[in-house]
Amino acid sequence: MAITYTIQRSSRRKTIGVKIEAYTGKVTVFAPKLTPLSRIEEVVKRREGWIIEKVGAVAAKNSILPRIEEGAKIYIAGKYYLLNLSDVKRASVKGEVITLPKENAKRSLVMLTKRLFLPYIVQKINRFASLCGFKYESVSLNKTKRKWGSCTSTGKITFTVALAFLPEDICDYVVLHELCHTKEMNHQREFYALLSRFMPDYKVRQSNLKIYGSYLSYFYEE
Repeated sequence: MAITYTIQRSSRRKTIGVKIEAYTGKVTVFAPKLTPLSRIEEVVKRREGWIIEKVGAVAAKNSILPRIEEGAKIYIAGKYYLLNLSDVKRASVKGEVITLPKENAKRSLVMLTKRLFLPYIVQKINRFASLCGFKYESVSLNKTKRKWGSCTSTGKITFTVALAFLPEDICDYVVLHELCHTKEMNHQREFYALLSRFMPDYKVRQSNLKIYGSYLSYFYEE
Protein backbone atom coordinates (compact mmCIF):
# COMPACT_ATOMS: atom_id res chain seq x y z
CA MET A 1 0.00 0.00 0.00
CA ALA A 2 1.43 3.35 -1.09
CA ILE A 3 1.24 6.00 1.61
CA THR A 4 0.20 9.47 0.50
CA TYR A 5 1.47 12.25 2.73
CA THR A 6 2.35 15.92 2.79
CA ILE A 7 5.54 17.39 4.17
CA GLN A 8 5.75 20.46 6.36
CA ARG A 9 9.23 21.82 7.00
CA SER A 10 10.21 24.17 9.78
CA SER A 11 13.50 25.69 10.85
CA ARG A 12 12.39 25.27 14.45
CA ARG A 13 12.01 21.49 14.27
CA LYS A 14 14.87 19.25 15.35
CA THR A 15 13.36 15.84 14.54
CA ILE A 16 11.03 14.21 12.02
CA GLY A 17 7.49 13.52 13.21
CA VAL A 18 4.43 11.90 11.64
CA LYS A 19 0.85 12.97 12.41
CA ILE A 20 -2.40 11.22 11.43
CA GLU A 21 -5.42 13.52 11.58
CA ALA A 22 -8.10 11.93 13.74
CA TYR A 23 -11.04 12.78 11.46
CA THR A 24 -9.67 12.76 7.89
CA GLY A 25 -6.84 10.24 8.24
CA LYS A 26 -4.55 12.70 6.44
CA VAL A 27 -0.86 11.92 6.94
CA THR A 28 1.53 14.82 7.52
CA VAL A 29 5.27 14.54 8.03
CA PHE A 30 6.91 17.37 9.98
CA ALA A 31 10.62 17.79 9.36
CA PRO A 32 13.50 20.21 9.96
CA LYS A 33 13.86 22.68 7.10
CA LEU A 34 17.01 21.20 5.51
CA THR A 35 16.11 17.50 5.89
CA PRO A 36 16.82 15.59 2.64
CA LEU A 37 13.78 14.00 1.00
CA SER A 38 15.53 10.63 1.14
CA ARG A 39 15.70 10.88 4.93
CA ILE A 40 11.98 11.68 5.16
CA GLU A 41 11.13 8.74 2.89
CA GLU A 42 13.27 6.49 5.08
CA VAL A 43 11.35 7.50 8.21
CA VAL A 44 7.99 6.99 6.50
CA LYS A 45 9.09 3.57 5.27
CA ARG A 46 10.24 2.56 8.73
CA ARG A 47 6.89 3.60 10.25
CA GLU A 48 4.82 2.25 7.36
CA GLY A 49 3.05 -0.42 9.41
CA TRP A 50 2.06 2.02 12.14
CA ILE A 51 0.83 4.60 9.62
CA ILE A 52 -1.30 2.06 7.72
CA GLU A 53 -2.80 0.79 10.98
CA LYS A 54 -3.73 4.29 12.15
CA VAL A 55 -5.15 5.37 8.79
CA GLY A 56 -7.19 2.16 8.68
CA ALA A 57 -8.55 2.82 12.16
CA VAL A 58 -9.68 6.30 11.13
CA ALA A 59 -11.37 4.89 8.01
CA ALA A 60 -13.18 2.26 10.10
CA LYS A 61 -14.51 4.90 12.51
CA ASN A 62 -15.63 7.16 9.68
CA SER A 63 -17.40 4.32 7.85
CA ILE A 64 -20.30 4.51 10.34
CA LEU A 65 -20.87 8.25 9.86
CA PRO A 66 -24.29 9.14 8.43
CA ARG A 67 -24.40 10.04 4.75
CA ILE A 68 -25.76 13.54 4.23
CA GLU A 69 -26.90 13.20 0.64
CA GLU A 70 -30.04 12.98 -1.46
CA GLY A 71 -32.18 9.97 -0.57
CA ALA A 72 -30.16 8.94 2.49
CA LYS A 73 -31.88 7.87 5.69
CA ILE A 74 -30.66 9.35 8.94
CA TYR A 75 -31.53 8.66 12.57
CA ILE A 76 -32.23 11.73 14.70
CA ALA A 77 -33.69 11.84 18.21
CA GLY A 78 -35.48 8.51 18.08
CA LYS A 79 -36.76 8.69 14.48
CA TYR A 80 -35.55 7.93 10.97
CA TYR A 81 -35.80 10.66 8.36
CA LEU A 82 -35.33 10.72 4.59
CA LEU A 83 -33.00 13.46 3.38
CA ASN A 84 -33.97 15.70 0.48
CA LEU A 85 -31.34 18.15 -0.81
CA SER A 86 -32.83 21.05 -2.69
CA ASP A 87 -32.27 24.65 -3.79
CA VAL A 88 -33.72 26.08 -0.60
CA LYS A 89 -32.32 28.62 1.82
CA ARG A 90 -33.00 26.83 5.10
CA ALA A 91 -33.63 23.35 6.45
CA SER A 92 -37.14 22.14 7.19
CA VAL A 93 -38.87 18.97 8.30
CA LYS A 94 -42.25 17.67 7.16
CA GLY A 95 -43.34 14.33 8.52
CA GLU A 96 -40.46 11.93 7.95
CA VAL A 97 -38.68 14.05 5.31
CA ILE A 98 -35.96 16.59 6.05
CA THR A 99 -35.21 19.08 3.30
CA LEU A 100 -31.75 20.63 3.34
CA PRO A 101 -30.11 23.31 1.19
CA LYS A 102 -27.54 21.83 -1.17
CA GLU A 103 -25.05 24.40 0.06
CA ASN A 104 -23.94 23.84 3.68
CA ALA A 105 -26.20 20.79 4.03
CA LYS A 106 -24.47 19.43 7.12
CA ARG A 107 -24.41 22.76 8.94
CA SER A 108 -28.10 23.25 8.19
CA LEU A 109 -28.84 19.73 9.42
CA VAL A 110 -27.09 20.44 12.72
CA MET A 111 -29.10 23.63 13.23
CA LEU A 112 -32.37 21.79 12.50
CA THR A 113 -31.35 18.89 14.73
CA LYS A 114 -30.97 21.23 17.70
CA ARG A 115 -34.66 22.12 17.38
CA LEU A 116 -35.67 18.47 17.10
CA PHE A 117 -33.35 17.21 19.82
CA LEU A 118 -33.91 19.66 22.69
CA PRO A 119 -37.54 18.67 23.50
CA TYR A 120 -36.58 15.01 23.00
CA ILE A 121 -33.68 15.14 25.43
CA VAL A 122 -35.62 17.22 27.97
CA GLN A 123 -38.38 14.62 27.99
CA LYS A 124 -35.84 11.84 28.37
CA ILE A 125 -33.90 13.48 31.20
CA ASN A 126 -37.11 14.30 33.05
CA ARG A 127 -38.20 10.68 32.81
CA PHE A 128 -34.89 9.40 34.21
CA ALA A 129 -34.82 12.06 36.92
CA SER A 130 -38.32 11.09 38.03
CA LEU A 131 -37.68 7.34 37.96
CA CYS A 132 -34.31 7.51 39.72
CA GLY A 133 -34.88 10.40 42.10
CA PHE A 134 -32.42 12.91 40.61
CA LYS A 135 -32.78 16.68 40.53
CA TYR A 136 -31.08 18.99 38.05
CA GLU A 137 -31.19 22.73 37.43
CA SER A 138 -31.27 23.02 33.63
CA VAL A 139 -30.47 21.23 30.37
CA SER A 140 -29.01 22.76 27.22
CA LEU A 141 -27.16 21.88 24.01
CA ASN A 142 -23.71 23.05 22.95
CA LYS A 143 -21.21 22.67 20.11
CA THR A 144 -18.41 20.80 21.85
CA LYS A 145 -16.46 18.16 19.97
CA ARG A 146 -14.79 16.80 23.10
CA LYS A 147 -17.59 15.53 25.35
CA TRP A 148 -21.00 13.97 24.92
CA GLY A 149 -22.25 15.73 28.03
CA SER A 150 -21.26 17.59 31.17
CA CYS A 151 -22.78 18.53 34.52
CA THR A 152 -21.84 21.41 36.81
CA SER A 153 -21.85 21.29 40.59
CA THR A 154 -25.13 23.24 40.54
CA GLY A 155 -26.86 20.68 38.31
CA LYS A 156 -26.65 22.44 34.94
CA ILE A 157 -26.47 19.64 32.37
CA THR A 158 -25.24 20.17 28.82
CA PHE A 159 -25.21 17.75 25.88
CA THR A 160 -23.58 18.00 22.49
CA VAL A 161 -25.97 17.98 19.54
CA ALA A 162 -24.08 14.97 18.11
CA LEU A 163 -25.81 12.86 20.76
CA ALA A 164 -29.05 13.19 18.77
CA PHE A 165 -27.69 10.84 16.10
CA LEU A 166 -26.82 7.97 18.45
CA PRO A 167 -28.93 4.87 19.15
CA GLU A 168 -31.42 5.40 21.96
CA ASP A 169 -29.84 2.95 24.40
CA ILE A 170 -26.51 4.77 24.16
CA CYS A 171 -28.22 8.15 24.46
CA ASP A 172 -29.91 6.86 27.61
CA TYR A 173 -26.52 5.93 29.03
CA VAL A 174 -25.15 9.45 28.49
CA VAL A 175 -28.24 11.02 30.04
CA LEU A 176 -28.09 8.83 33.14
CA HIS A 177 -24.32 9.31 33.38
CA GLU A 178 -24.76 13.08 33.64
CA LEU A 179 -27.68 12.80 36.05
CA CYS A 180 -25.52 10.67 38.35
CA HIS A 181 -23.09 13.60 38.46
CA THR A 182 -25.75 15.65 40.24
CA LYS A 183 -25.00 13.42 43.25
CA GLU A 184 -21.42 12.29 42.54
CA MET A 185 -19.26 14.86 40.73
CA ASN A 186 -16.26 12.60 40.20
CA HIS A 187 -15.73 9.18 38.63
CA GLN A 188 -14.88 7.34 41.80
CA ARG A 189 -16.34 4.04 43.03
CA GLU A 190 -19.45 5.73 44.45
CA PHE A 191 -20.32 7.24 41.07
CA TYR A 192 -20.18 3.91 39.22
CA ALA A 193 -22.08 2.17 42.01
CA LEU A 194 -24.86 4.72 41.56
CA LEU A 195 -24.81 4.35 37.78
CA SER A 196 -24.86 0.56 38.04
CA ARG A 197 -27.85 0.63 40.40
CA PHE A 198 -30.07 2.18 37.73
CA MET A 199 -28.33 0.78 34.61
CA PRO A 200 -26.71 -2.61 35.34
CA ASP A 201 -25.45 -2.96 31.75
CA TYR A 202 -23.83 0.49 31.67
CA LYS A 203 -20.39 -0.98 30.83
CA VAL A 204 -21.73 -2.43 27.58
CA ARG A 205 -23.32 0.88 26.61
CA GLN A 206 -20.18 2.76 27.66
CA SER A 207 -18.11 0.52 25.40
CA ASN A 208 -20.53 0.94 22.48
CA LEU A 209 -20.39 4.71 22.88
CA LYS A 210 -16.72 4.64 21.88
CA ILE A 211 -17.71 3.34 18.45
CA TYR A 212 -19.35 6.68 17.72
CA GLY A 213 -16.45 8.89 18.77
CA SER A 214 -16.05 10.28 15.24
CA TYR A 215 -19.55 11.81 15.48
CA LEU A 216 -18.26 14.45 17.89
CA SER A 217 -16.02 16.03 15.26
CA TYR A 218 -18.31 15.25 12.31
CA PHE A 219 -21.27 17.22 13.66
CA TYR A 220 -19.21 19.94 15.31
CA GLU A 221 -20.02 23.49 14.14
CA GLU A 222 -17.04 25.73 13.56
